[in-house]
Amino acid sequence: MTNTIRGDGFIGVDFNDLVTILAHKPKPIVFLQTSKHGDDYYNLAITEMLDKYNNDVEDKNLTGLLVTITADLSFEASDLEVISQRVNDFFAIDASNIFYQVTFDDSISHSINGKSCEVGFFVVNG
Repeated sequence: MTNTIRGDGFIGVDFNDLVTILAHKPKPIVFLQTSKHGDDYYNLAITEMLDKYNNDVEDKNLTGLLVTITADLSFEASDLEVISQRVNDFFAIDASNIFYQVTFDDSISHSINGKSCEVGFFVVNG
């Protein structure tokens, strides 16, 4: 967890950030979610999320994105950097309109053997 706290460039998102986003975006927000576990779990999760976006979101006029990650304590800043890079490469919006939130919950790894995480996208179209 210390590695994530020291990671450069990642700022937590709180309720006030969501209120601000919702106040300026009249269109509905689409929510997508997946969970993966095992080796390379975060990479598998983000790959599935990008596929879900391509297949399930009709309006591709993306103006904002909140990426929520719930992970066990094995999740590190380097894992977040991989997810961030893949998201930035995939979406054609300014990186300042992409927000990341990481929640640590070690209980999810106890129910599934090995490393695990859940990834969600709140997609804002404008």
